[in-house]
Amino acid sequence: MEVHEEDPVEAYNREFQRKRWEKEQAAEARKMHWEQKAFRIARFLAYPIAVFAFVLVADRYLPRDLYHEVGVIGWQERGHAKRKPPLHSYMQTKSFAFAAPHEAHLNYPYYEADKPVITISVTPIFKVPLHATFTLKDRVYSFPLRDFLPIIIYWLLLISSMFTILRKKYSMLTYALCYVPIMLLAFALMTLYF
Repeated sequence: MEVHEEDPVEAYNREFQRKRWEKEQAAEARKMHWEQKAFRIARFLAYPIAVFAFVLVADRYLPRDLYHEVGVIGWQERGHAKRKPPLHSYMQTKSFAFAAPHEAHLNYPYYEADKPVITISVTPIFKVPLHATFTLKDRVYSFPLRDFLPIIIYWLLLISSMFTILRKKYSMLTYALCYVPIMLLAFALMTLYF
């Protein structure tokens, strides 16, 4: 009877492949374990982010508070573009400082005793100035103080945080999207205060 001996090189290669596969599986399992932990943490953080996003959205749609103040000072600054930086005009009242159209800033009588009252509409919760109006010599100057972008970011923040909360099971998609509310929160805070 003939006994077939296994080639030692083949046995070594097979054992090497098996060990490499086991190492890869262990590394994949460790990676998935940490991803699941990160997903659970991000999902936990999505709850307060969703509440904050709801308050941000509600703040824009609630009736606005009106402030009636006079301009204290105005100034102009050059932008940061390399070629022909744009010129920006600013006005300041007792409570707010904001960008204004050049004509409104240049025509406003900062140093006269009888200054026109500037009516500033402000969000009720975060006190973000949204619109300003004043009348000077039968001419009404009315201009927005914020653009439309922040409200879009607030809605995206609310939707993404709700998506993260509602998707309980870990998957590659939920893991990839669970960081979106945290990133959008940073943008929302920047638009809120800058």
